[in-house]
Amino acid sequence: MKNIYYYIISLVLFAFAFASCDDKVDEENSIFVDSKYEKNKFDLWLENNYSPYNIQLKYRLEDIESDFLYDVTPASYETSIAMAKFIQHLWLGVYDEVVNADFTKMNIPKVIHFVGSPAWQSSTTVVLGTAEGGRKITLFDLDRIDLEKLDSDMFVDRYFHTMHHEFAHILHQKKHFSKEFPKISDDSYVGNAFQDEYTEELAHSLGFVTRYARTNYNEDFVEIFSIYITYTEAKWNALLESITAASAKHGTQGVERLNNKLKIVKSYMKEMWKIDMDETRAVFHRRLNEIDMLDLTIK
Repeated sequence: MKNIYYYIISLVLFAFAFASCDDKVDEENSIFVDSKYEKNKFDLWLENNYSPYNIQLKYRLEDIESDFLYDVTPASYETSIAMAKFIQHLWLGVYDEVVNADFTKMNIPKVIHFVGSPAWQSSTTVVLGTAEGGRKITLFDLDRIDLEKLDSDMFVDRYFHTMHHEFAHILHQKKHFSKEFPKISDDSYVGNAFQDEYTEELAHSLGFVTRYARTNYNEDFVEIFSIYITYTEAKWNALLESITAASAKHGTQGVERLNNKLKIVKSYMKEMWKIDMDETRAVFHRRLNEIDMLDLTIK
């Protein structure tokens, strides 16, 4: 089953009129390009750096990898190189360092697919990342990244929050977490209605780190993991203050619920996978501070 993780952005859309195309069929020039291509320097770099993980990084837009529900464009060559190096440093390298490379190779998705444009839905929301059964991750809207002036908060929230979120899904699908976890917030999961009827403040008051975490207990579990890892300690503490204030306002036990859930997530990751979440956060943010020193070119 395709497991899709959405970052929701509400936008007002304008209607555009499109001129119809010439009805005459050009039989000599196909819109489908031969998939064979001569390897460039980036392809060779990927063979050296991604093939050891048995990962196929697909940056050329292939119809077989694309969802025909969306009208999308390929990521630029320069952005693809940069993102491949960011992923190597901020995702693969993090778990190599915290656990070991064998663990990363065993559990990481085997296909990473880059798309330059966002994927619009009819509901005026945009999909920024999808995952399919632990096998493949697609990242959309990569050409939004300004490599000259990188917005680290946007960069982490849009892309690496997604990737650590999806990695946690892979882990809990292989080894299940405690049955006590779903019981803590079992009266507060709302499915896809989280995006229509409920505010972030209400989610906080009920002990959720994001509105999206209210979808179901699996999403709640991985959101706690990914938010904890990708937030700095100061940002996490600010989130706790927001949850404390929202809980007081609504007369709920949000802080207690979140602390109980966090304890289970930390215990599971440590006991089942040897992932110390505090160490992982420290490693991630140390590496994040190093990205200005990365060579984002291929020589």
